[in-house]
Amino acid sequence: MKIFDMFHGGWEISQWINNLPAQNFWGKVIAEYTNGKYDMFTATEANETGFTFDNSL
Repeated sequence: MKIFDMFHGGWEISQWINNLPAQNFWGKVIAEYTNGKYDMFTATEANETGFTFDNSL
């Protein structure tokens, strides 16, 4: 994905816990971009869930 390739380093993409369409969208995009090399997290106190990955060179 072009935007990820433009900015190398650690990424965190988060969504509201109840935003299932965003979770599905970003899950597919990040899984494809990273070949499955990402982590998922849930921040209950912030009502967020998301993904982290690193594309450093």
